[in-house]
Amino acid sequence: MLDTLKVARSLTDADFTPAQADAITEAVREAADRDDYVTNAGLDERLAAQDARFNARLDAQDARIEDRFAAQDALIKDRFAAQDALIKDRFAAQDARIEDRFAAQDARQAAAIAALETRLAWRFTAALLAQAALIVALLRLLG
Repeated sequence: MLDTLKVARSLTDADFTPAQADAITEAVREAADRDDYVTNAGLDERLAAQDARFNARLDAQDARIEDRFAAQDALIKDRFAAQDALIKDRFAAQDARIEDRFAAQDARQAAAIAALETRLAWRFTAALLAQAALIVALLRLLG
């Protein structure tokens, strides 16, 4: 229970006017009657509730950040995979062009070697025929 007379006297002794002291005393009495004051337990409960709300908001923010990082990581991985595939395709195309050039060069060299072999075979045949004709001519001359 609040001693309003004692509070009013304390306020008037502190240079408040009687009207001010009565108004403040009445406001304090009404607050005390309503249990409209803060206790340590009440303050701890409100702070705990505030901490819980704050932590929940932080957790939600962390989850959103993690989701954004995951989405960004997936995007980067997709872009690297696409770039890797493009590079592999370009290397494969370049390898195919090189293989085609080697195959064409091999075909030209094989054709040149075949033509050389044909010329050599004809010359060898011509030389053999010439040698045979010379031998026949020498045999007729000697014989």
